[in-house]
Amino acid sequence: MDDAPVTTVYAARHNEEGGRFWRKTNENRLLFVDDLAAVAELHGDRFFAASLAQIKALCLIDDVISPFVKSIIAPL
Repeated sequence: MDDAPVTTVYAARHNEEGGRFWRKTNENRLLFVDDLAAVAELHGDRFFAASLAQIKALCLIDDVISPFVKSIIAPL
């Protein structure tokens, strides 16, 4: 994917929930990829594409998208 044009939309470190995962962080990134075929070729079926409208619609349905994922996509 090094030759595919990729734009970083958002990158930040998020803390895990308290107690059990004390001091654990995850680095989360949202990337815009110009050539989705390059991602599919490199990673196979590990990823799928969704439009911003589809993501927003899924966020409105209970128990589909976790609160952690919602915090990652909130900057969109």
